[in-house]
Amino acid sequence: MSLAKLLLIPVVTLLAVQVQANIRGSSSMTAFTSKHTEAVAACPECKETPNKTAAALRDMRNALTDEATAEQISMISEKMNWADACDNFADEDEFGKWGEMIFAELKKGSNDALLKGSDDLIRLCPGYKSLNIEGRQNVWVLIMNAMAFYESSCDKNSKAQGPNGSLIGLLQLHRGKEQNYAPSCKKGDGNTPQGTFRCALSMLNSQLERGEDLFSRKSYWDVLRPQARSKKFAKIQKAIKSFPLCH
Repeated sequence: MSLAKLLLIPVVTLLAVQVQANIRGSSSMTAFTSKHTEAVAACPECKETPNKTAAALRDMRNALTDEATAEQISMISEKMNWADACDNFADEDEFGKWGEMIFAELKKGSNDALLKGSDDLIRLCPGYKSLNIEGRQNVWVLIMNAMAFYESSCDKNSKAQGPNGSLIGLLQLHRGKEQNYAPSCKKGDGNTPQGTFRCALSMLNSQLERGEDLFSRKSYWDVLRPQARSKKFAKIQKAIKSFPLCH
């Protein structure tokens, strides 16, 4: 068997097992580790050139199709019992309209700090640094999906009253005050998913530019604050840790 074919074995195993392993527990992870070890052991050339093997696996992971990555996000959503409306981010084998909106915003090149990643994100997602731009964008689709569920149950029309005014939309932005948040935010952004994502990504980018973690005590969002009583930040961290691209 050729080296290229042997290198595919760990990747196939990763796609088939890793989501379930990260969410269900140690028994599945043990099975994954065993199969991965056997696959590499079967390849003498791999053991002699570990750096080349790691690079090849990284390149294969970066080459995952949108369909495969969307399915992984959809599986996480299902396992964590997120609302059906969250399928607008990713559903089975394709990204939904909200996921595509996030991709479009990230491709504009105005959120470099997000794509670089914060220290705490890289600790949660060790594979982040070796992902290409598209792979990192996929991680942010998952993060925005998780935030939207814990902020609004993925209800684009969600409304609430906060201490500083009315909150609206998927990420509960202050109605009529959005323009004060970050460079790309405009008044009324909370009224639409597209405006919400543009503003929220800009807010998060500014947060990371200031040297803050993603999960910062100073974050605008309760779901990202470690000191918040809701402890929803821990659930978002769990989702990130379970994403196969992070490993």
